Parts: sequence; C-alpha cells; structure tokens
Amino acid sequence: MNKWLWAIAALMAFTSFYYLDNDGAVRARLLEISQNMSTFDFLVISLIYSLMLAIPFIAGVEIGICLMAFFGLKGIFAAYVGTVLGLSLAYFLGKRVGRFYTLQQKDLTIVKRIRAFSFYVPRWLSLALLINTPGNAIFGGGGGIAMAFGMERNVTNTVFFSVITLATLPVPLLVYFGFIQFIN
Repeated sequence: MNKWLWAIAALMAFTSFYYLDNDGAVRARLLEISQNMSTFDFLVISLIYSLMLAIPFIAGVEIGICLMAFFGLKGIFAAYVGTVLGLSLAYFLGKRVGRFYTLQQKDLTIVKRIRAFSFYVPRWLSLALLINTPGNAIFGGGGGIAMAFGMERNVTNTVFFSVITLATLPVPLLVYFGFIQFIN
C-alpha cells in the first residue's frame, strides 16, 4: 500500500508541475474542449457530479466551482442542477437508511452534530446555514448534511427541496453575473 501512496503523490506532483509550466496550453485545451461539448455531455457531467456530491465527505463545492470555471454558462447550469440533484439524492438515501437506524435506536455522530447545531434555530434555517457554511466538511459536506437531515426526518420533502434550491443558488448567480470571476 505504501508504494501506491508514493505513486499517487508522484503523479500529483507531476501533474502540478506540468500545469504550472504549461498554464496557457492547458487553458487553451480546456477552452477548446468546453466549446466542442454538446448538451448531452453536460448532462452526463451534471449527473456524475450529482452522484459524487451525494456521497458524504466529498468536496462537492470545489468540484462545482471547477465546473463553473472551466465550462462557463453551461458549467454554471450543470453545477447548479447537479448540486440540487445530488443533495436531493443524499436526502432520500438518508430517509431510507434512517428507517434502519430508528429500528436500531442508534444515532450517528453526524446526526448528533447537526442536532447540536440546530438546537436554537428552525431545521430549515439550519439546513440552509450548514450547506453554505465554509468548513461544512465537519458535518459531512453537502452530501453528509443532506443525508443526516433525511435520517432525522424532521424536515418534509417539500421544505428540503425548497431550501436546497434557494440555498445553493447564490454562488451560481454571482458567477453568472460576473461578481465572481475565475479566469482572467
């Protein structure tokens, strides 16, 4: 296993040095790829992103920002749709898994942390705050937070979907209107 770690570290170092050395070539290639992609390709990218985001402790925000930065308007749309789909998928998986845990009368650490966070505020507000809080990886990232809310069953499906669609909208809108720019 130790050899695998060294191989991965070497690959990451090589990739970093290649990117730093050939910054213009990499950007030009990414721009060319993004201009030649079809709508179906962006749909597939959005679905893959949503599946990755549904997994707890995956850095979903960073992946979404990369989509927006690399692919422009289509990437903004793919990241937003993928975020809403991924968080909803994690929520509904949490509801299914929550049935098992309520039968066992066990609380997971992530559920305990979210209950402690949302002790003084309504659940829907704590959901919006946790999703948008920097460092939400403590709570499991977006997928872990959504899954924990599903396991808790204190938020209805309609409230969850409404809060998620509104809480994840500000960053794509800021990128779209040019308040946040990634590539000069």
